[in-house]
Amino acid sequence: MSNVTDARSRSKGTAVVAAVFSLIANAWSASQVWVSFADVAVATLGLRRDLAGRELSTAVAVLPLLGLATTVAMLVASRLWVRVSALASIVTAGIAVGYAIALLTQKIQMAGLRIQQGISETAQASVHPIPVVVCTLGCLVFMAAGFIGVLKVPSWSGLSRRYQRQSAHRGESRQISDADVDGTQMWAALDRGEDPTAGESRDSSTSQPRL
Repeated sequence: MSNVTDARSRSKGTAVVAAVFSLIANAWSASQVWVSFADVAVATLGLRRDLAGRELSTAVAVLPLLGLATTVAMLVASRLWVRVSALASIVTAGIAVGYAIALLTQKIQMAGLRIQQGISETAQASVHPIPVVVCTLGCLVFMAAGFIGVLKVPSWSGLSRRYQRQSAHRGESRQISDADVDGTQMWAALDRGEDPTAGESRDSSTSQPRL
């Protein structure tokens, strides 16, 4: 039994650590410059435009927030929210990985970026690979954490189940307290020489409809 509990704790701990690592990696890479445009025709003016990762892709921009939400869900939320956040993480991270790989392999048309960002057609683009690679690694780790969350969350113990157990325990305690009160009243009636069941008999007789 202890081995099963240890395995469950390890899977949850692994998912949380992976989510935190990806959160840090994606937050850093999203704030870094991914692409720079320098206009050679007017180089003497120092015309340069730097674009961070969050400016290039919406998926890259939302990854840090999604990583934070997924980490919190894994720690305290119910199974449903863990699965929802994990699936959202997998999809979003997959989109970000696709964009990062396309940028590294120069599959993305820089002309489209120039038009989108209002940059001169003569400006030459240069890609900064380090933050792009960090984002790719962070996304892959994030996807792994999401898969662990989807597959292993039924065996995790969270605050939601603790709350359910506490509510059930409070309900049982309330029923026991009501039973104690009824028993106390019955003994008090016997001490007074009264029949404690007489009132119940009268109540049952008055509750019957007359023919």
